[in-house]
Amino acid sequence: MQAIIVFYTHRGETLSTEKLLLDLGGTNLRVGYGNDENLTIRDVSKVKVDSNEDIFKVVNNSINENNINEIVFSAAGPRIENKISMTNRSLDLDGDLLAHELKIKNCFLLNDWESIGYSLPLMTSEDISTVKDGDIKSCQTSIAIGPGTGLGFSLLTYVDGKPHIHATELGNTRSRNPYLADAFKITNTKDFKVLEDYISGTGLRKIYKSRTGEEKTAEEILSSYDSDKYSKEIVDTFVISFSTILADLSLSFMATGGVYFAGSLMRSLTKMSCIELMEKSFKNHPSKTHSDILERIPLYMIHKEHTPLYGNLNYSKLRRVHD
Repeated sequence: MQAIIVFYTHRGETLSTEKLLLDLGGTNLRVGYGNDENLTIRDVSKVKVDSNEDIFKVVNNSINENNINEIVFSAAGPRIENKISMTNRSLDLDGDLLAHELKIKNCFLLNDWESIGYSLPLMTSEDISTVKDGDIKSCQTSIAIGPGTGLGFSLLTYVDGKPHIHATELGNTRSRNPYLADAFKITNTKDFKVLEDYISGTGLRKIYKSRTGEEKTAEEILSSYDSDKYSKEIVDTFVISFSTILADLSLSFMATGGVYFAGSLMRSLTKMSCIELMEKSFKNHPSKTHSDILERIPLYMIHKEHTPLYGNLNYSKLRRVHD
């Protein structure tokens, strides 16, 4: 892993109260400037970053041009204290070291799905669409989840009316592997070691290749749903299996505040006829009591732009509440 670098800053001007909001993916860095009093973000941009040096050049310039004194930085990878080893880029991030090198007061790191979790309390009816109806309850435990390159998952809970976000590594768990291997008819499980090897866009591609010997992207599998019997079978099984896992998670955490999907794969699936399988599978439980609980849990699709940046901004505000 490549670690952090050298920065040149020119301080002395009046420092801004705005927060520099960063969301780093495998290819692009999203940048915005947030006001945590009115929860607004200005000048959002997406910058292609080919190297780690490119990343820190953008960060350094953003700080110096706007007199920033606090960063909230989300990235893919498990967060341990204020450090993240990224899973989609050869880079170790250390927030405390970054703050020291950049000569700013704070640099807070968040797991990418932790930041999406922090955006949930900001969601309005305009930011989401309903996948499955249910009882609308505020300030209740909710789930944020999305199969993409991997499987992201975070949990929103409330303590004394204050939101708390719990990032997880659900995608790297293994207890559901036998169920999924059987459901997808996978005989050689060498390349299926963890949950996100099945339940993700990457998983769809791997399952299709395992079943047919042919390569197709997740997008190609979805687009050939009506013309390729293997695509249809695999996508239907994906929706049913994912729904069953969602039901287990919803009961495990009593997520009566709802389940929120994020990401392009789920956006595509919610527009397809196969999504009708989700509601039936989600509430299909042998116990009527628990089936009724699942019936009342709504499922939503997030459409809000720049969701991680808003989550980062809300974190900046909420951490002061918690402190």
